[in-house]
Amino acid sequence: RDSISSISPSSAHTLFKSTNTYNKRSSEYVEATYIIDVRLQDELQFHTIKGRAFTLIRGAIPFPHHLIEKLASLDSRSPADVIPTLPEPLCDDNDCMGKSMLVSCTDGKRSFLAAELLLNKLGFTNVKVVSGGVRAWGEAD
Repeated sequence: RDSISSISPSSAHTLFKSTNTYNKRSSEYVEATYIIDVRLQDELQFHTIKGRAFTLIRGAIPFPHHLIEKLASLDSRSPADVIPTLPEPLCDDNDCMGKSMLVSCTDGKRSFLAAELLLNKLGFTNVKVVSGGVRAWGEAD
């Protein structure tokens, strides 16, 4: 955990909103920061925080931790092998390995494990964990 950077939910909100833009000219949404939700599918149940119910952080890409582990265990870890196996919105070009990724789970524990694999095994270079996970994000929203 010492080598993995974390980011507060309020700073993550600011980063996500300031780096992701809509290009009116091309009618495309340009994402420079991705939020990766590493929870299992059956964990994407409603949580209630401050009286609000939610399942995912708006804009988050579901990428369960066990799939990251499976991908990290493969022998070949070159970007050319990793990119085609990633969730589609995450990597639409060969330049995705350096894009900013904010990793989240329910409370932040599995996020550190997933972030470590993304950085040390899969070759991503700009990965941070959202401190406190989805719960903290919901409280900061």
